[in-house]
Parts: sequence; structure tokens; C-alpha cells
Amino acid sequence: MVDLEEIFGGYSGARLFRIRTETQDYCVKILPERLSEGSAARVKEICKIYQKAGINSLSLRGYGNLEAENRHFYIYDFVEGESFKEYSNRELSAEEIRKIGRETGQKLRNLKLDKNLAGPTQLATDNISRLTEYGIERYHELLNNATMMRLMREFFEIVQIEKLMQEFVETKDIFLGLEPKLIHGDLKRSNMVRGKDGKIYLIDIESMRKSYDVLNLRYQMTWIMFPEAKKERAFVGGVFDGLYKDGRPEKFNEQLRYVLMLNFLEHTTKALKRDEDVREYFIEMQKVFRIIQTSEREIL
Repeated sequence: MVDLEEIFGGYSGARLFRIRTETQDYCVKILPERLSEGSAARVKEICKIYQKAGINSLSLRGYGNLEAENRHFYIYDFVEGESFKEYSNRELSAEEIRKIGRETGQKLRNLKLDKNLAGPTQLATDNISRLTEYGIERYHELLNNATMMRLMREFFEIVQIEKLMQEFVETKDIFLGLEPKLIHGDLKRSNMVRGKDGKIYLIDIESMRKSYDVLNLRYQMTWIMFPEAKKERAFVGGVFDGLYKDGRPEKFNEQLRYVLMLNFLEHTTKALKRDEDVREYFIEMQKVFRIIQTSEREIL
């Protein structure tokens, strides 16, 4: 007997299903695009990398295509437990969450220290020059959107945005002096499960790539700076504590502002559709921009 239950798949367009069998439970993740042999090989490699690094994650059992829907799927062993975000919001203080973030960062250091984890790799490598050009393109798209510019002028001095863009472009040179290393790619508490065994498991692993630590925050950097995201900031700060042995690299704030600006540009040009959503976002971003431009302390 097989029992099928759909579970929350996040905001990427993926659908997740739990399949219960008499002997074992599995998780089926249906993604918005078709599967290539290259992408299947990449996920196999990612699972092996986490295993070699001693990081609790997922075990891939199979993959395939849904021809009728032109989409593909992966099959993983199901991790019995609950979202670490839901658990920690309910049970843990910000200080306790930061401690677990630090432990997570210490484990993720293994991805950076062992150059033999990824063999002849199928993994993507972020090109910071192309990523910066992409950000500039999004900025020009924003400038050419009359409605968005009208709303921006309600909340920001345009010279403020221009200054942030100038720093965004200049910060590229900081990254060019760094070597890309393995990162999860979308590290956050909602991409972690607290298993019934009490262990923390990383999920949503398909985004692993060779990149820079701060780009783990590419899709969330602006909203984790909102006042109500105190526990998410505590977790991320703890991860960096673990990665950097309680210190921070030189010019780390500049790296974080780069990722924040990239996230801001992507969000305003791609995600926000309604004027009321834009206004709500800009109200929060007024506070965020003020903090990151005036604070001399570590941002995270």
C-alpha cells in the first residue's frame, strides 16, 4: 500500500510529496523544468559531497521526467521531523538559534577546507563579473519602469540608490580577489529540518555551487534585515561565526551590501507586481538602507 501526501514546497514553483510505503517513506520533489542528465549527475554529486563532509542532508534515490507536464522530479529518502524554522520560532530564543547557526557554520567550513570534496565537478561556478552585469541590467530595467520609479521617489532619494549602485559595482573587485568555494546556495532555516533524532538536516540542496559565502543570502538578504526577522539574523550571524571562527573577513560589510543590493534589484524587477506590495517593501527598505549606510558595526 502506498500513501501520497502533498507538503509545502516553498516559493520556487516546486511541488513536494511525501510517499509512504510499508517499508520506507520518500520525498518526491517536482521541479518546474525538465531534467537533463547533467542536472541529475550534479544532484548525485551534491549528495556525495555533503556525505563526505559529514553534513546531514538528503539521500537521492532516483529521478525522472513527467512527460505530460514537461517537468522533472527527484526522489529522496524522507527526513522525518519538522521545519527547523517552525521549530526554532516556537521553541528557541535568538541566542539559542545563533548557537545552532554557529554549529552549522562550523560544519559548512568542511566544504571550504577540503578541495577534494568535488571531483571533476558538474557544479556551476558563479562568475562575479557576469553577476554584476546582471545587477546593472536589472538597475536599468528599474530606471526604465516609470511606475516603479514614481514609487521609488516616494520613499528614496535617487542619489541614495545611485550611491548604493556605485558601491555595488566597485565591490566586484573585492570578490575577484577571493576564490569561489562550495556553498549551499540558499541557506536559511526553512531549508533545514530538525529530525526526530534531534539532528539538523540541510534540504533544498540542488542550489549548491562554487561561489562566495555571502551569496548564500542572495534570495533573502533584504528581508532578513527587516526588524521582525531577528531570529533569521541570529541564525545567519551564527553561521558566519562558525565559518569564520567568530571573526569576519576584511570588507565583509561591503560584500553583504553587494548581496543586499542584488536582492533588492531582483525583487523589485521580478517579484513585485502590485503597487501596494511595492510600497510595503519600500517602507521596510527605507529602514534597511538607513541601517546599512550609517552603521559602522558588523551588519551580520
